Amino acid sequence: MGACASVCVSASGTRREHWDGKFVFNPKFDAGAVVFDGYYDTDGEGKRSLTRDAIRRWAMEVQGESEGDAEALAERALESVAPGTTVSLKRAMKLAVVTASNFPMMHTEVDDEEMKDEMSQYFINSSHNTYLMGDQLFSRSGTQAIKRALVSGCRVIELDVYDGRNGPIVTHGGTAVRPMLFEDAIKCVNTYGHVASRYPVIVTLENHATRPQRLVMARIMKEVFGEKLWYPANGKDHVMSKWPSPFELKDKVIIRDKMHHKQDVQGALAKTIDTVKNALSLGTKSKRSIVNEGSSTSPGHSLMESSMTESKFNRRKSETSNSLPDSAPQGEADSSDYDSDTDESDPDKSGVADIVTIQNAKFKSFKEAQTVSSKFSCSWSENKVKKKLASEKEKTIIEFTSRHLLRTYPGGQRVLSNNYDPSPAWSVGASLVALNFQAEDRYIWANAAKFAMNGGCGYVKKPAYLRDPKISRPIQPRILRVHVYAGIGWDNFKDADFLTAPDSLIKISVYGCVADRHALVGPHKSKRTSIYHDQRTGPRAQPIWDESFDIEICEPELSALQFSAMDRDGSRDEFLAHYDVPVAGLRTGIRVVPMVAPNGSYVHDHKSCAGVLCRFTWIDDADYVARSPTIDPGATVKPGADSDDDVC
Repeated sequence: MGACASVCVSASGTRREHWDGKFVFNPKFDAGAVVFDGYYDTDGEGKRSLTRDAIRRWAMEVQGESEGDAEALAERALESVAPGTTVSLKRAMKLAVVTASNFPMMHTEVDDEEMKDEMSQYFINSSHNTYLMGDQLFSRSGTQAIKRALVSGCRVIELDVYDGRNGPIVTHGGTAVRPMLFEDAIKCVNTYGHVASRYPVIVTLENHATRPQRLVMARIMKEVFGEKLWYPANGKDHVMSKWPSPFELKDKVIIRDKMHHKQDVQGALAKTIDTVKNALSLGTKSKRSIVNEGSSTSPGHSLMESSMTESKFNRRKSETSNSLPDSAPQGEADSSDYDSDTDESDPDKSGVADIVTIQNAKFKSFKEAQTVSSKFSCSWSENKVKKKLASEKEKTIIEFTSRHLLRTYPGGQRVLSNNYDPSPAWSVGASLVALNFQAEDRYIWANAAKFAMNGGCGYVKKPAYLRDPKISRPIQPRILRVHVYAGIGWDNFKDADFLTAPDSLIKISVYGCVADRHALVGPHKSKRTSIYHDQRTGPRAQPIWDESFDIEICEPELSALQFSAMDRDGSRDEFLAHYDVPVAGLRTGIRVVPMVAPNGSYVHDHKSCAGVLCRFTWIDDADYVARSPTIDPGATVKPGADSDDDVC
């Protein structure tokens, strides 16, 4: 998606390995003169050209390139040209502007030195129900879905595990989703886990398997992952006082799971009830004998005790099946209440709990969480995120997320596997913001842009104010001026309207940061160009806008720009293509914004890929009236809702 896309796919299924923009702008837009204004010369015959020095100066002064890169660009533009001669504007445009090397996203590489902090100091590229090939109710589980997520840079794979006839299976419980074998899922993770990145893969388990099949799960993971599998030396008894760093866990796989499971409590309760029923099915003498073995009470009192036992188990299930690592209520969560994952008769038969690195737990209040010495993880649905942001102070949540691993996931209402806006969760430092990777929507594109940073390794360090709550959040915005000039390759959209040429416009939105997203004014929190409408094909089909927009950015480390090409159809906008770029990775100057299809491929026909020529400039204007801070560090965060959240 966006900067991550690398292959063109047309409607006919043809593929191109490189983005190729033919130099065909609308004849009414003199692209070369606009781009190289003030740097080219015109001879007596009206031919316009650039000298080597002019190209070098343009690259440094307009594009913001280093002297070395500017010199290399000039060298490339004048390659195969006789020494001392000049280069035409058309050639300069082709080599320096309308090329994949001039995309807005800068090239980044992993900085290993920046990967040595605790895991809670990073945003981690995370998926939800990774195994699903489609929707949440009627699709199927498959290795292709897991592979797709991993090769695109995802580092957190979620598997819902249940008992199967021939071993543990992965499926979405309570639905018509067709299952897959747990072993096949683990083998897929092992094969593709470190293709896109050497940094750790986290397998997070929603574990509904019973104890016998959890033993099988542990055996499978140990055998398949081998030395890749990392977990604390003392297993489930480990107190995680400090998270390991991504650097320490290079080429490793770690497991995230609860330490206790409600199915164990339910199983124990079922055994107790069965015992009572068996006793009641015996004769009066037998009943009295059984009761007298344990106490001198009557059979009626024994029934009352069984009712109390059921109530006690229900209380234990709600309070301790997923309690904090070292703050379980004393006397309530005795180890005998649960079936241990470990087979005590055979030390080699250890269970999943013994190989868990990230313990998933619930907590009643942030005050309670502060008393826990061990680091842990917890999960909130998107709906719970909204409630917490509305009821808790921002600083309180950040204090939690700077120490522990907060995972968020789509609400149960998203049965079509669409996504929620990750901006609120990222804005308070949630490390694992899980999205449906099978979706092709604006939020998964914004996620891809975010994690294109740091070499696309799947780990992006949080801003300092999200790693340390004592550091103030920035409130003074910088102004990013985006000038949208014109489009190329628009013949690709000739069929967007059935009878006429598309009514084309460009929409610019901001995702990733609540404050920056809601600073945008206008319909649906976006900037929008005017509508261009002319011919369906040919030079005049290429749109001209030539419009500027000022966008306030307070938190560039969180925000991403999303460009959407739209076709205005009556009262609504119909999606054509997009491109997303993280603001932290944005290159200033005149850049070509490639148009990307929902599936991540470049939009193209047999002639050209589609793109938009834009200029990006940070302006420092003392007279610019900055907005008031959107988020007060001492106040609650109340993100607004967008009317078109789930519309591309």
